Amino acid sequence: GEGSASSSNRRVVQALVFGFATATATGDGKYYFRVPSPLNGMSLVAVAANVIDAGTTNATNIDIARCAATTAGAICTGTGASIADMLGSNITIDSGENDTATAAAAAVIDTANDDVTTGQVLRIDVDAVSIIPATGLIVTLEFQ
Repeated sequence: GEGSASSSNRRVVQALVFGFATATATGDGKYYFRVPSPLNGMSLVAVAANVIDAGTTNATNIDIARCAATTAGAICTGTGASIADMLGSNITIDSGENDTATAAAAAVIDTANDDVTTGQVLRIDVDAVSIIPATGLIVTLEFQ
């Protein structure tokens, strides 16, 4: 269950947000992921990110928005109950570094918005990039 050190019942999703030779750029909706039924009822328990070529001067910051399941119209638009930030503190890759493992400030998952249900869409937003941007961006999400 939650708080358990065991990772045996975790499900991992990796998103290639930017191609390996593509410069990172800011903006909402750089990647979308539909929650499949095997993740129904699980919670986001860990996040990480990696770039292929490190950026310099300022950090790269990534947020995750959880959007309500919808059958028509635009996904992940609007405000209020339809969209929730899953992170209290963003995923950060520090200047000159390739991975979040060495970030000065670790990402914090918002436990009020960590659960997912089938059909919801998770939207990856890039809130900040290095002045000389990194290339490639892989985001890893772990659910339990």
